[in-house]
Amino acid sequence: MSRFRWSSLYPRAWRKQFGDEFDAMLEMSGVPPQTAVDILWNAAKARCSFATQGLPLVAAWILVAWLNICAREVQWPAAALVLAAFGLTVWHRKRWLQNTLLLFGAIPISSLYFYQIPGIHHEPLYKTAIALIPAFVGASIGLLVSAGQSAELRKGR
Repeated sequence: MSRFRWSSLYPRAWRKQFGDEFDAMLEMSGVPPQTAVDILWNAAKARCSFATQGLPLVAAWILVAWLNICAREVQWPAAALVLAAFGLTVWHRKRWLQNTLLLFGAIPISSLYFYQIPGIHHEPLYKTAIALIPAFVGASIGLLVSAGQSAELRKGR
């Protein structure tokens, strides 16, 4: 009878690098229910394709661009930038700067589209650079929260 290898839940590249050590560690320490849930959750996240990982960024980008075009007040797209940058940073901490800059791009790109509509008063395009402020505020808060979660995890172990 063969034993179950928890590393088999992870992608092949991960298994190749960490699999034997991971299984040996689990065999020595055992697998309580909370650890099993964590392993399943992290294995599912590791198996997500790039398209699935990029979906929250695309959805946030579309929301911010739409609010930039449709909202009469600047507070709506700014709030969406703060919340989206926060959420994306907590979701994928290692790509916080890349996601924040891509998210920021929703403002000037949607503004350029908006400028093509004749007969509508437009603000100067350089004012869209102000959108960097809420994008980086949200990302900074997300970094602080995820760093706090990491510190709590390290203390608990």
